[in-house]
Amino acid sequence: MKSKLIPSLVFASLMPMTAFADIKSDMGNTELTLVQVVQNAINEGMDIATIVADMIAADPGQAQSIVATAAITHPDEIEAIVTAAINAGVEPSSVVSVALISSNGVDADKVVAAAVNAAPADKRQSIVNAAVNALPSTAAGPAAIAAASVTPVTPTRVRAAGGGAASTAATIADVVTQSAEVQAALADITAQLSEAGLSPETVAQQVTQITTQLSESQADVAAATTALNKLKTDLAAAKEAQAAAVAAAVAAAKAADAAAEKAQALAAAQAAQEEAAAQAAAAELAVSIAAAKKAAAEAANQEIATQTTAAKESVAAAKTATTAVASSVTKTKEVAALAKAAAASGDTTALASNLDTAEADAAAAKAAAEAAAAKALADAQAAAAAKAAAAAELEALPVKDTAAAAELVVATQAKVTAAAVEVTKKTNAATTAESSLNAARNALLAAGGTIPGAPVELTVAELQARFAAAQAALNAAIAALDEAKQQKNSADAELATNTEVQKKVAAALSKISASTKAEEAATAAASNATKSVDSINATINLL
Repeated sequence: MKSKLIPSLVFASLMPMTAFADIKSDMGNTELTLVQVVQNAINEGMDIATIVADMIAADPGQAQSIVATAAITHPDEIEAIVTAAINAGVEPSSVVSVALISSNGVDADKVVAAAVNAAPADKRQSIVNAAVNALPSTAAGPAAIAAASVTPVTPTRVRAAGGGAASTAATIADVVTQSAEVQAALADITAQLSEAGLSPETVAQQVTQITTQLSESQADVAAATTALNKLKTDLAAAKEAQAAAVAAAVAAAKAADAAAEKAQALAAAQAAQEEAAAQAAAAELAVSIAAAKKAAAEAANQEIATQTTAAKESVAAAKTATTAVASSVTKTKEVAALAKAAAASGDTTALASNLDTAEADAAAAKAAAEAAAAKALADAQAAAAAKAAAAAELEALPVKDTAAAAELVVATQAKVTAAAVEVTKKTNAATTAESSLNAARNALLAAGGTIPGAPVELTVAELQARFAAAQAALNAAIAALDEAKQQKNSADAELATNTEVQKKVAAALSKISASTKAEEAATAAASNATKSVDSINATINLL
């Protein structure tokens, strides 16, 4: 302790210090350490108890750090530090834990005594528990539990006034050797230490330490016997503390069983979630298929409507031309009849006029019929070209009919559904692996502060191995989840592609059907228009 304390104090003394002990101001200065704040106040003549109280009042959030700093820099005043911290409102059990760990377990009985005296009566058990939990991690270790877990006292070591420590040690050694009562008490303590689970070497060290402490005292045989009996009582209380620790471990085991039941419930919930995900995916499949069919039907209807409109226009044009031709033929025949009548009557002027009119009407009708025939022929050629283009589009697709396209979409949607279910499973597996990792981490952390006498199923090395395995399992679960997500993305992309194929197949087939009908209608219209031209030519020849 001194080897660590002296360099710290020397280092602190070399640091820049403020010229006044304004603790509140110093605590607000981010350039000062807690050690510097304490040292500044000491330089101004303040006592450590007042310093601790003022520092906690200035910054309650650093209460534990303040107690630790004071305990390290002023170990001889640990009682005043503990009392001041508790009076300042800090939780007594927290003060005890920090003080014991910071002082490395030295003067544990003084720490506990000061805490019990300063704290309310209902805090005693929590103070004892804090000491029992903190001491195993300090240099004093389990040996200090006995002095810290009973009704505390403040022992004062009395040394000889004259004659020196060596003379006193020799005198007390003789008294101890000659006193049967003292020897009986030592034997009883040795037995209780062994029952507490300490090794023979540790028991021997503790007995030697007790004997040495007695040898350094000026007390007579009665005082020595009283001190030994006090230690016996302390050991009994320590055994009670160990029993409480075992009970706590049993409670922890029960808590672990409850956690296992929760894990089973979580697994059942995850299974239900996976089933619901599968059902949702199936519903999504049905909706997607219906949407694809609807889209294909809409595309086909649009194309059919376009081609039908074109065919109707061609037929209408052909009908118009045919009607015009028929009208022209009728009119030409009427004019021809008039011309014949004029010829019979010898009216040459009327005859010439009627013939000119008939020829002009026939020429106009012929031109209209020829135009209708040309348009119908062009429409037929355009329809044939559209049909050929649609056939080429269909040939380039992986399937050639709507049934095969629908089957392709259904199969791909099944892949998407399976991939979605797999992603859900992998997500649940990753969640479970993360829970296992957290449990392994907590077990490993708890093993570092295991209470002596509490049951420990695994060693720290075994817990470390379990933690590493849990970490590896989590990494593997995350990798599997990433792979499942990639497969789901790939299936989604494939579904989008095949849905588009389904639309294209339907559209191409619709184009082919509509183009075929348009070609047939235009060809028929061209044939009719050609016949009209032939009829007009025959009429013209009659003129």
